[in-house]
Amino acid sequence: MADRGYRQRDPAFSDYERHKERSREDKRRRYTRTRSDRFTVKDFNYDKSTDSCRCPAVHLLYQYGKDININGFIGIRFRAGKRLCAPCPLRERCFTTPQSTETKQVTIIIGRIEQKKDTPIERMKWKFDTSYGRFVTRRELLSSSRCSAI
Repeated sequence: MADRGYRQRDPAFSDYERHKERSREDKRRRYTRTRSDRFTVKDFNYDKSTDSCRCPAVHLLYQYGKDININGFIGIRFRAGKRLCAPCPLRERCFTTPQSTETKQVTIIIGRIEQKKDTPIERMKWKFDTSYGRFVTRRELLSSSRCSAI
């Protein structure tokens, strides 16, 4: 069985970093959906004070979701009306498929959700970190060391 440093020592794998980087770059290119000429979320203006969002064509978007949980992040979802998106001159830069998409939807990330960890491990750590937990742990460690010394 090969050990951890096998590929570093074997001359056959001397240029493996070059192949690894190329495959990562290919994956990035393959899974990146936005092009440089298309609008991103950063191009949409979000105003915290009024909880409103404007598209690059300066149309006011409707809010249709608040405090949405997206993989541990809190977001606000906005959507443009059909009457605003249909005649818009910037439609080609806004959509991936402008022929089949009716309105633009944007989710603005406003923060992170602080999740309370209530796993058995976390409860055990909390128990050990109390003064009583430290007392019990020290007492058990002392009694076990005395037993092993006998």
